[in-house]
Amino acid sequence: MKKWAQKDVVLWLSPHAIHIIKKEYDWLHRCRIVLGDTYAEIHNARWMEEKDTIQAVLQHVLEIYDLCGWSLSLVLSGPLVLWQLCELPAESDAEGREAVVWSEPLAGKETEYIFDICRIHKSDGQDMHPWILGAYPRFAIETVCKAANDAGLRVRNILLLPGVINNQYAGTDGTFFLQEHKDLHVMEIKEGVVISYAFQQGAISQVDSTEWFRMNVKEIATQNLCQPVWQKKTEQFQHKWHIQGPPSLLGTI
Repeated sequence: MKKWAQKDVVLWLSPHAIHIIKKEYDWLHRCRIVLGDTYAEIHNARWMEEKDTIQAVLQHVLEIYDLCGWSLSLVLSGPLVLWQLCELPAESDAEGREAVVWSEPLAGKETEYIFDICRIHKSDGQDMHPWILGAYPRFAIETVCKAANDAGLRVRNILLLPGVINNQYAGTDGTFFLQEHKDLHVMEIKEGVVISYAFQQGAISQVDSTEWFRMNVKEIATQNLCQPVWQKKTEQFQHKWHIQGPPSLLGTI
């Protein structure tokens, strides 16, 4: 009988679907089984804005994919994500977190969001320093985590989609387009860092059912779209486990 030492699952929560990748490791922490899938039975694109709907959808997904007891990572995307470049009079993380609550878009609403910040450049002698702010509504994250905990899952980490792209593909200057069915996730990359994120719902009028998930980049000073082939950390993973589509982004999490 096989004994698994660890079972990890990643759920990418999107307005129209939940993309899933399950990874099972043996007691030597060797990955032995990987399965990817997309749960597309979501008919309300604003489901992450309603507490009861979040609970119902998550409970159903956790049940049908038999995830009780698994270690869970979440990837969040869509119109509720805040991700932007901020100029702050701060050098340390503590100073940055204090300063960002007084700046847009968190000013007066910091208790409504769970957020984190990251300084992207070292000091250059200036008073203001560039930081990346990533935030998501607190009620949604707390509701998702409660549903997971009630089902016996341990929430390992929570990521925003721009951060995932930044870790895997940010290696040039330009605009990154991720097409997910008829929607577009658009990220501006500057000096190798994703500095902005926008979600364009229904931006694609017609979709080929065989190619409704794709990634393209338009580099600065060029008009042509090309495939994001730099720092392609997931290629070996995809080839070994035959993981395609949205779950292929989740392999290295």
